[in-house]
Amino acid sequence: MEGGWGGEAFAFAPGELLIADVTGDGLPDLLAPDANGIHVLVNRRTETNRAPVITPSAADITIDYFRLKEQYGEVRFQVDASDRDQHGLWVEWSVRGPGSEPVNVFPTELVGTLSTATTFLETPGTYEIFLTVNDQRGGVATAKVAVITVVLSKDIVLHMAPPWNALTWGRWSIVNDPSAASGVRAHDENLGAPKVTAPAAQPAGWVEHGFLADPTQTYKLWLRLKADNNHWSNDSVWVQFSGATDLSGKPAYRIGTTSGLAVNLEECAGCGVSGWGWEDDGWGAVDRAGVLLRFPEGGWQRIMIQTREDGVSVDQIVLSADKYVTGRPGAAKNDRTILPRTQ
Repeated sequence: MEGGWGGEAFAFAPGELLIADVTGDGLPDLLAPDANGIHVLVNRRTETNRAPVITPSAADITIDYFRLKEQYGEVRFQVDASDRDQHGLWVEWSVRGPGSEPVNVFPTELVGTLSTATTFLETPGTYEIFLTVNDQRGGVATAKVAVITVVLSKDIVLHMAPPWNALTWGRWSIVNDPSAASGVRAHDENLGAPKVTAPAAQPAGWVEHGFLADPTQTYKLWLRLKADNNHWSNDSVWVQFSGATDLSGKPAYRIGTTSGLAVNLEECAGCGVSGWGWEDDGWGAVDRAGVLLRFPEGGWQRIMIQTREDGVSVDQIVLSADKYVTGRPGAAKNDRTILPRTQ
């Protein structure tokens, strides 16, 4: 027996059944032959098509800006979307947040009804994640499925210990010290060498650390230092940065140049040193303020500490845009302040 529709022919024997969409409405119909011809049982959906259902499967997210940058801006989240009529779903994501440019969201996995998505964020602020699902039969649902808040940490605190270990070269080394932050300090071996009067573009010895800077902030530098034998001839370093500028935006104190910040633990002639102490690049009087720095490119930066007077140790580096802009994080002498590292 033969039949056909839509320009396509088919043949089958009496007693057989054929399932096909005869009416072209997307629903399967049943065809049955007998001695008198082909009978078609048309499948008609009589109930109302129901909208899909969206159920967020993760709580709202709050993430520190520096942690976000360590993740290269990537935030992942999951949403459960289902259709009560068992239709397939088309998924569309959108984000509302800071800035004029739209933020893309990329569905990375769709298994059953669980969708895992990724978005890449660049700026502190609040982002609202929206999901729209469509069954292509008139059923549409849109919901705000997550709020991602990127908060700003204005104070950067670095230690010399793992997992973000400082790099050393030449006479500088990482040594154990129970009085130091995370139990270690960077030490410039004391050989009684003369003072280095200017930083070197290619220094023979240094300790270097990476950090993430916010391009919108202005920072104040502090180091916690200790001098061998509590002697003033073992108490200073040169400091340089990969991308620092002054407040006018002019490049300043750059690695690979002979420009740098001199940081002396003894903050004035005759002030003396004793144990650990916090100091900036201001010198000549007690509490004389040092310079302010900016990093307009933001992102990953490097700080290099090179030899000025050997026999000095460093255990903490602070770049503060908030708490310590106008005052040191701890005492100038015999300090026991250990700040939790932020990166």
